[in-house]
Amino acid sequence: MNFINFLAESVFCGPNNEIEIAGEIVSIVRVVYNGIKIGVPIILIIVGMIGMGKAITSQKEDDIKKAQSTLVKQAIAAVIVFLMFYLVQLLMGVIGETGSNWDCVKKLLTNKGNETSESGKNSGSQSEQAGDYNTKSSCENKNYVWYGQCIAYDSHGKVIGSGNVKEENCNVAEVSNNYSNVSNVNFSSTTGECRNS
Repeated sequence: MNFINFLAESVFCGPNNEIEIAGEIVSIVRVVYNGIKIGVPIILIIVGMIGMGKAITSQKEDDIKKAQSTLVKQAIAAVIVFLMFYLVQLLMGVIGETGSNWDCVKKLLTNKGNETSESGKNSGSQSEQAGDYNTKSSCENKNYVWYGQCIAYDSHGKVIGSGNVKEENCNVAEVSNNYSNVSNVNFSSTTGECRNS
């Protein structure tokens, strides 16, 4: 699964980007989607060509005409299948408004719009904002600050609180100001938020 996770990042979509689709699922869906989009037309044409080759080697006029007809029908079907996937992508671009559930389908299949949040769209501005980035690497690449999740534990290992902080602020001394009996903390950079400072 690590190889699949390497292929795609998680997708955040829906109202306020509250829906997260794991990178593994995103990768699998995209491989299947693109495999069908490209593979089915190729298979249809190859099968038609094999049928045509068999008919030619049999040297029977009726078999050759049937094979030609079948090859033409399969070629047309291949074109229709191929264009159908582009029609779906076009529709997702039209109805997949940021913040809607269709937005999830669009981002899942095409990865278009995965960097923009609803707040960036609603402001009427196309300029980027810190909130537009939902991974630590994309946030820091744009010189924003990543606030990851800091989880505070008591001496029994029970979670007593959590919040988004800078990584250097996720320590027992800092967290003890907000929670009592903190004995351990854990910083997670995979969940959090991107801020200006």
